[in-house]
Amino acid sequence: MRAMKAINMNRVMDSLKRKTTSTSNPVDQGEDTPEAIALHNIILFCESSGPDGVGDEFLYLPNIVDACESSPLAAKEAAHLIRKFLTRDYSNKPHFQFSSIMLIRILVDNPGHTFTRNIDAKFVQTLKILLRTTSDPNVVHILSETLNKFEREKTDDENLELLLEMWKKEQGKLIRRQDIQVNKTASLEITTIQACLLYKNYLPE
Repeated sequence: MRAMKAINMNRVMDSLKRKTTSTSNPVDQGEDTPEAIALHNIILFCESSGPDGVGDEFLYLPNIVDACESSPLAAKEAAHLIRKFLTRDYSNKPHFQFSSIMLIRILVDNPGHTFTRNIDAKFVQTLKILLRTTSDPNVVHILSETLNKFEREKTDDENLELLLEMWKKEQGKLIRRQDIQVNKTASLEITTIQACLLYKNYLPE
């Protein structure tokens, strides 16, 4: 699979500033409730960020943020769908999980508490399982980076207490797992070199 697109937060913020329907309203006219708009655009955002996407995923962000700002129910439904995309059922679609984490990062900032009140124990457990089980380095990177950002900047949001508590416990384990993986790779390389040298010693002169 192709490497995931790098995050360009300036591009994200620029897209959120565009409020005109001509540039940021890809949702069908029949889906006019904030809940429907949020869910529809979250799906489109995650789908468009895949390897075959054309780079227009940021067009969907203003609709998502606007819907979650205007309706607590839309924020709740958005959190539910995002959590679903972070489960093992979507482990074969890492671009969905990468994009879902990006959405968490954005929605924690804006609309803020309207969204973070939905980050409950079940949501936190899903993120913990993802941290422990995902094999995609891009997902691990953006999730770790996002949780570190929250740890630095969002300690005043009581809705994130469970999440930050989980991260304090898990980040050490994550570092140890990464160190073990690096050591295994290094050991394998050394063993291969030793085998080559041993083989060379037995070659006839």
